[in-house]
Amino acid sequence: WHGDCYIAEGLAEYARATGETRYLDIARETIFKCAKLYDETDFNSGMAYPGSRNLWYWMLLMWFGICWLQDKQDTELKALVDRCMDAIMNYHVNPKFDLMNNTINHDLSRSDDPKHSELAGCGHATEATWMIMHEAVRRKDKALFDRISGMFRRHAIVSKDDVYGGYFNDCVNVDENKWELGKISWAQAFILINSLYVIEHTGVQWAKDIFSDENTWVQEKLPLKKYGFALWLEPRDRFATFIEKASRKDNYHHPRHLMLNVASLRRMVERGGKISEIFG
Repeated sequence: WHGDCYIAEGLAEYARATGETRYLDIARETIFKCAKLYDETDFNSGMAYPGSRNLWYWMLLMWFGICWLQDKQDTELKALVDRCMDAIMNYHVNPKFDLMNNTINHDLSRSDDPKHSELAGCGHATEATWMIMHEAVRRKDKALFDRISGMFRRHAIVSKDDVYGGYFNDCVNVDENKWELGKISWAQAFILINSLYVIEHTGVQWAKDIFSDENTWVQEKLPLKKYGFALWLEPRDRFATFIEKASRKDNYHHPRHLMLNVASLRRMVERGGKISEIFG
């Protein structure tokens, strides 16, 4: 299922790059097929339990729509984006601890299983926040931008490793403060995307502090050039210890973060370092 979502995203981007618009129709048809399957009460991708709603899956549907709406209006895709944002911001956020659960029930209620209700998916949460920020900028909706950037800040504060630097991905049990300690690279990329985007559009100091601190840690720990390899390290432990042979190499989140942040930097340079003033 999620593979089809990525295929739809790729086809749409290919169509934009080449002008071969027939691929847009295939991409749009594919994403709505995925949305229909997602709404089946017994939908099961193997991520949790049949019918469950997953934060990651809302994002796949939402980001396709957000990218599409940058170029052309589409009432059905806007409705899909609105629905995904509503689910993420109003249902996945657990009011008990003001952090997002990765998994909730099909009807958007909270799971009774502590495995899901006590898990805070900070890495996926900070992926969702930068996506919604982009949509807030497209809509010129300052209230939405402020709300979602505040959610980013909350998750960043909670998931930061103040001892060794970098950010954790999942808190597997909030009440017991149990974390997955491997610092997966996508969680680092999302911190950089969010904070730089907030800097671009507001210039607030807290975002500058987050970006500066995280970028320093990332540049020290993750580039593999000093070891004779390309791309980034995929950390297995809290300390981002170098390993020569990795079981995973991120070919999606890492280049996407570079492209998004280079685009932000270029816009900032073109404005002479001034904030965007998109919100007036």
